[in-house]
Amino acid sequence: MDCVTLIIEEYESKQDPFNEAEISDRLRQLAEKQPEIKEENAFRGESLAFHFSENAGVDSYYGPFFRSQREDGFIYESPSISEVNEDILKYWQGRSQQVQHPLLRLRYSDLVWDLTKLAIGSRADIKFAREAVDQTIALCSRSTPFKFPTERQDRDSACGQLDRLIRSSLFAEPSV
Repeated sequence: MDCVTLIIEEYESKQDPFNEAEISDRLRQLAEKQPEIKEENAFRGESLAFHFSENAGVDSYYGPFFRSQREDGFIYESPSISEVNEDILKYWQGRSQQVQHPLLRLRYSDLVWDLTKLAIGSRADIKFAREAVDQTIALCSRSTPFKFPTERQDRDSACGQLDRLIRSSLFAEPSV
């Protein structure tokens, strides 16, 4: 079993709350120790999945973890939406069905739903929005669904996530 799979499987079996940034940090540390791993499709898919930030996109919910503009106008983003291509989206689609942990299923499904149109110009299947809603509800049914400093942020985060997903799926163009 490869190192990337081992990291994801560790979180897949966690009962205690965690957040996506922890996975991103673990993958970054792995890449520092094994730079050649950056070329592997699984690493690229997982690294992008957990490095995008929520509430950070300009035209989407997910966006770069870091964004900076030079004096000459050049904008640097990490990761960049331009790194998301059809192969990455297919990878996330598959992962959304393979993993069992609600937070992981939510992440993959939501990324597909949110970034497909921006990345490749076509609308994702509505099933990914539905899956993201279902997994958000599943997380809310756990005793400690999200890892935030206060209970109010937990509730607000879950409600905001559901509101965003439901609104975006209500106004979706039908998949053809």
